[in-house]
Amino acid sequence: MGDELASQCKTVLDTTIAETETYPAQVEDFAILAKDHLDDEIRLYEQILIQARTSFGINILIALLTVIGQPRSSSSNLSVLKSLFPIFSSALRQSLI
Repeated sequence: MGDELASQCKTVLDTTIAETETYPAQVEDFAILAKDHLDDEIRLYEQILIQARTSFGINILIALLTVIGQPRSSSSNLSVLKSLFPIFSSALRQSLI
């Protein structure tokens, strides 16, 4: 019985030592995996940001061309600004979606 218990203890000890030796490699592998995942997330959000900025810029350009193309008198500057506000706020909302 004593030899059997000693054999089981040796097996547990050998397994524990083997796991302890592989632990640093597992930590390194996990760190690489996590870094790669976060790098992919950063690239994705950079692409989304570029698309949003492009969309926002195009919407502003369309809004300006629309307002510029409309005939107006010199006293209508305030009405032009008022007409721009909903267009710009809409463009901003769309670019943030």
